[in-house]
Amino acid sequence: LSGVAAPQTLQAKPSDALQDNSQLEAWFNGIKGKHKMVFDAVTVNEGFSVIWSYTFMTTNNQTGTPDNDLTAMVVLRSKAIPLALDDKLWAKYKLGKIFKLVDYATNAAAERNLYWDPKEGEMPESGMSIKALQTRGVMFCVCETAIMMTSRQLAKSKGTDPAEIKKEWISA
Repeated sequence: LSGVAAPQTLQAKPSDALQDNSQLEAWFNGIKGKHKMVFDAVTVNEGFSVIWSYTFMTTNNQTGTPDNDLTAMVVLRSKAIPLALDDKLWAKYKLGKIFKLVDYATNAAAERNLYWDPKEGEMPESGMSIKALQTRGVMFCVCETAIMMTSRQLAKSKGTDPAEIKKEWISA
């Protein structure tokens, strides 16, 4: 037993980021209604996390429940994070190529967020865009760890600073 160390007491201090959580609390206060659903997206999956949130809202509307009594939340993690990024970042970082997403209008790697504000006919129903769903109260959140890891990998391949890419992605 001489190789077993005595237990250590950890004295963790909250980080500066966690000390002011007023924005996070305000965001969580947006969760409302008697019907709530979380959709966990780990890939873009042809926009199905966006479609599922639309279907949740619309199905509940058809049973008489208005949008203000509903909350749908889409959590974008891992390979789903490009759904949170704007067209400018898709073009700059060639996200369609990185995440193997094809723009069916061009049959080439997408250089725009196909699900933010799709062109007519690109989604099965009008109103199935992130932009339209946010106006209905659907909440989208992005995993910061996924952003950190992806920006780190991208920066390494481009020889740039990962902190700058992460900062740019978070501010988008």
